[in-house]
Amino acid sequence: MASTTRLRLCSVLTVESAGRTLTGRELGSRKARTLLGLLASQRGGLVSVDVIAEVLWPSDAPADPAANVATLVSRTRRLLGAEVLTGNRAAYGLVAGSCTVDLDEAAALTQEATGRLAAGESALAAAASRRALALLGSSPALPDSAPARFIVSDARTRLVTRASTAVAMRSGDTCFASPSAILLLTSSAGTFALAAALSAASMRTCGACACACPCA
Repeated sequence: MASTTRLRLCSVLTVESAGRTLTGRELGSRKARTLLGLLASQRGGLVSVDVIAEVLWPSDAPADPAANVATLVSRTRRLLGAEVLTGNRAAYGLVAGSCTVDLDEAAALTQEATGRLAAGESALAAAASRRALALLGSSPALPDSAPARFIVSDARTRLVTRASTAVAMRSGDTCFASPSAILLLTSSAGTFALAAALSAASMRTCGACACACPCA
């Protein structure tokens, strides 16, 4: 059965579930939101209580961190549903496949754009990339959770680079076909099909390139 819970990580943490959109204090205290952001950034895997405690209380931990984490988890589980959040007193995490995440949706669209561009379908590649860019946005990611924010921001930067390339290729901006752009894409995302497509486009277009890009 398709998930009915959706998490947005690319801006302020937001949960869409059962026709409701929850954000800010609707998701609990700042520590509860930090916990949810951390677990969502590691979706499908478990995060140890020790790591959670270090994130929630970096300098002034309570006497029993595990008990405090368990309380926060219990409240979050009641909010999201038992089928979304799992774990025990040693580690917690979001159940794989229990919810959709904007970062994963954008990654799927960017992968679609990769395939479309490699197949020479530049218009469809650009359309998929624009949808990905709309999901990724430009607002600060997860302002309530510094550790998760860095994880999400890094992933978003890589996806924005890939998605922007497909849009640029459609619009004829040959700077994105430069060897440096291709190197960035292959090292960041391992997208060799996209690199091949960009290389071919570079050979076709850079001879007439009027800009001061490295491909000239």
